[in-house]
Amino acid sequence: MKRMIFVIPIAALVAISMIGCRRESSVDTSLFTVEEIDGVRHVHNHAPQMGDAPGAKLELIGQIGKLEDV
Repeated sequence: MKRMIFVIPIAALVAISMIGCRRESSVDTSLFTVEEIDGVRHVHNHAPQMGDAPGAKLELIGQIGKLEDV
C-alpha cells in the first residue's frame, strides 16, 4: 500500500509530461523550404526570419581591469 502512494504520483507526472511533449508545428513554412539531398536536410530561407530587426544586440555592461601603459 505504501508503494502505491509513490507510484501513482510518478505515473501521473510521466503521463502529464508525455502529453506536454506532443509535437505540434505552428511554423510558417512560407518563409523557407526544406529538402533532403543524399540523406542531409537542407533548409533554404526565402526571407529573414526576424524581419528587419537584428536578432541580437551587444552592449558593454562592465569591464574587468584596464590596459596598462607600457
